[in-house]
Amino acid sequence: MELKQSWNTSFKPVVWGLIISFILTLVSYFIASDGMKGSYTLSVILLAFGAAQALVILILHMHIFAESKPRWNLITFLFLILVIFVLVGGTLWIMYNLSYNTMLPGMTIDL
Repeated sequence: MELKQSWNTSFKPVVWGLIISFILTLVSYFIASDGMKGSYTLSVILLAFGAAQALVILILHMHIFAESKPRWNLITFLFLILVIFVLVGGTLWIMYNLSYNTMLPGMTIDL
């Protein structure tokens, strides 16, 4: 594995990643606590901030794209995405089926 020299010898990317992650977390918290609860716009904004924070962590903390041939990092990252998709999708599916199967007759599902 051949790493770029600047990533291997400096704490600068890690410090910048920490600062940016902290700022994104604070902004997300203050937006969520502002009172727009239940809004579709709030969900999209928080999802965007979460995706930005995930990219910051992947690039600056874990150095995912720092190698000249990041094949194994890409395979590991794609497997991680698959596991997260299965866990979140399976959880939502179980919760939906549980809600559907425990309803009283005449009740409707509000999605």
